[in-house]
Amino acid sequence: MAAGIALILTLMAGWFRPIAYEVDSEGLRIIYPMRWRRIVRQKIVKAWRLDYRTLSPMIRVGVGGFLGIFGMFYRPGKGWVDVSVTSARDLVLLERQDSCPLLLSPQDPAAFLRSLGMTPEPGPYV
Repeated sequence: MAAGIALILTLMAGWFRPIAYEVDSEGLRIIYPMRWRRIVRQKIVKAWRLDYRTLSPMIRVGVGGFLGIFGMFYRPGKGWVDVSVTSARDLVLLERQDSCPLLLSPQDPAAFLRSLGMTPEPGPYV
């Protein structure tokens, strides 16, 4: 029974775990093991570089562990954050026009933001 539950959780985590971020002429693609997700560039209005500790406290409705951190997180007083990160280092938060903010962890945040044509907002995202 426990092995079956562990297998199901591992498969679910593998489905939702981001493995890469690609920027092209249309915007951002978040690549997962068996699917991908498109974020249209025109919908991204602001960007911040963050330290994970600045986002605390958050209530998690998702996964946080060795496969990454992903799911919907709720930050009291700020609302929902869509989290799709591979590590808690080098975080970028993208504020979107018609949806909750999106938290990512590109390997090179500065190059990632340049490729999106974005400049990080000054000051902390609070």
